[in-house]
Amino acid sequence: MIYLKKQFLGRYFIHLAFSFVLWMGLGTSIAFAQSLKGRILDGKKPLSNAKIYLKGYETASTTTDTQGNFQLDLPSDVKDAAEIRFYVVKQGSKIRQGFQIKNNASKFVEIALKETEDLPLKAGNPDETEAKNSKKTEPVKDDKIEKVEVSAIEEINEEIQEIKKMDVLIGKMESIPFLPISKVLEAKKDTAKQTVLDKNINKIDDVIRAEERRMDVVNEKIKQEIQQITEILDSAKDLSKEDKTRYADRLRKLQEDLDARTTAFLQKQSEIQKQLVEAQNRLEERTQYSAKVLYSLTAGLILVSLVAVGLYLLSQRRKKQRDLIFLQKNEIEKQRDEIELQKKQIEIQASELEDKNKKMSDSIRAALLIQQSILPRTKALEDDLGEYFVLYKPKDIVSGDFYWSHRIEDKVFLAVVDCTGHGVPGAFMSMIGHSLLNEILLEQKIYDPAEILEELSIRIFSRLNTDKHKTDDGMDIALCRLEKKEGTPHLTFAAAKRPLLLYREGKIETYKGTRRSIGVVQSMDKDFTNTPITLQKGDVVYLSTDGYADAASPDRKTFGTGKLLQILTEIAEQPMNTQKFALQKALSDHCADEELRDDITLLGFRI
Repeated sequence: MIYLKKQFLGRYFIHLAFSFVLWMGLGTSIAFAQSLKGRILDGKKPLSNAKIYLKGYETASTTTDTQGNFQLDLPSDVKDAAEIRFYVVKQGSKIRQGFQIKNNASKFVEIALKETEDLPLKAGNPDETEAKNSKKTEPVKDDKIEKVEVSAIEEINEEIQEIKKMDVLIGKMESIPFLPISKVLEAKKDTAKQTVLDKNINKIDDVIRAEERRMDVVNEKIKQEIQQITEILDSAKDLSKEDKTRYADRLRKLQEDLDARTTAFLQKQSEIQKQLVEAQNRLEERTQYSAKVLYSLTAGLILVSLVAVGLYLLSQRRKKQRDLIFLQKNEIEKQRDEIELQKKQIEIQASELEDKNKKMSDSIRAALLIQQSILPRTKALEDDLGEYFVLYKPKDIVSGDFYWSHRIEDKVFLAVVDCTGHGVPGAFMSMIGHSLLNEILLEQKIYDPAEILEELSIRIFSRLNTDKHKTDDGMDIALCRLEKKEGTPHLTFAAAKRPLLLYREGKIETYKGTRRSIGVVQSMDKDFTNTPITLQKGDVVYLSTDGYADAASPDRKTFGTGKLLQILTEIAEQPMNTQKFALQKALSDHCADEELRDDITLLGFRI
């Protein structure tokens, strides 16, 4: 037994235990395909609470009820119950008794256990004991019940024979190489091989149990023999000295044999316990190592999974970004095409507009030439006025302001006119005003300034207003007639909302016109009046539109009439051209780069 334990437990226990754990983890279980029913009798009485199990299948077991009846489920790999040996163990006993079904296992089996107390202890070869005890009563059979008689001694002899076979089994198992864990996992695929290994392990376990029971039986028999000898010695009074010596030697040998067996058994138990502890420690180490490996593999798998998920999410995000970029690219290309198309359309429109602007500019320049052609010539003004200047500054190319002069005999008519609007509309109004002044003066021969303004207002109103179209367009005008009476210059002034400025001896005097515009129906209830002025040598007369005083600075402040009068007072004694340059500089300083609000006309002459 020491050889058996050292060879098997020391070398294969860890491997088999680890394999068992793996098989349990992989879900190995015993399936039951059929069952064995029967009853166990102890003599003629039912045996209750007796354990029944299959040889090689410790887990396939059951217990009898109070009537000795039992039902034992058979594993699925048991093809024929007649080939399997069964064991019966009484409650509180370590001795098992075996039986084997001879016929169909589907029948009800009645098992009768033999008494063991009256069996004498036989010395000699166990094979002879087995041969003698093999002469047992054959089972009594009927159609429904198969009766089987079993004996504990028969089972013990049978186990002794199995002990002899263990060396052969151990030798065979020695040739089985120690399998690594990977091979044990692969063994799951071969159920038949695993079943054989399980059976071999169960056989070894059964042999160990049989050895223990055999030791119990032998020790019990030795004790009985010692007791019998002791009783003989106590009861027999006429024994000879030789018989007493022989019985004493026999008792001593039996006691020595019992002590030796007990010592050997305890030694075996100690060695087995030591090997079991070593195997358990190795199993624990392997289990901890396997757990660490499992945890490492699990952590690695989780890490790989997280990395895979992260890479997948990253790829999905990049795919979305690529799709978005592709859509944006298509949208940009579409917008670019639209912009290119719009650009071409704009270029076409710009070209057309440029052509139109060129034509319009040409037309405006032509209008400018026409407007300039109707203005008085410089030579004529010098002849009529003497020393003078004209500051004429249109807001646009053409102007709504104009100045007009005409001589009739010894009378000189001079006017500065501000038409409604500026640019092209104002230019058209200036053409109309210039034409009507010529008609009134030359054709109608009206020489009175007030009457000229009245007739001009009537004609402007009739020209601009019809039954279908009404307008408040008109003009503001300062008109004067210059003449000499008895060698003294006289001036007759009439105006529509424009003043006449007269500089004399360091002061400027303002003569206001009638608060009425030419051609505006709302102001026709007021009559134009003449203002006679006797002039002196050195006087300076100024006529202007409102454009100069209304000129704005970058901070939106107007130049103002007061500032204009101050400048005129300061420069009136200077030559007329110098005055013009001074007025231009003052206007430029005030406006800077600010665009003009209106056309500017300012005319001055010295008497």
